[in-house]
Amino acid sequence: MANQADYIEPGSKAHAAFLGLKKAAEKDIPQYEGWTLVDPTQWGPMARPEFLEQILKQKFNEWKIKPEVSEKAPSMWVPSEAPVSGIV
Repeated sequence: MANQADYIEPGSKAHAAFLGLKKAAEKDIPQYEGWTLVDPTQWGPMARPEFLEQILKQKFNEWKIKPEVSEKAPSMWVPSEAPVSGIV
């Protein structure tokens, strides 16, 4: 799975970038666990610092926690396989 071009490994640097996270510099606000938002202005000029902190914590937790997959879960569809409809 990890060799698929469109696959992003949970907890990887690519996953952090996908979520809009980057390693924080000293001047970056907000900061959480050494991380900050790539673009805190995307929520507009009136976004309160408390709001941005919560967004950062949410994104950090989403990045940090690796999802659990049940052994009973069916395998994921791989794009290289023929579509279910049979139409190519």
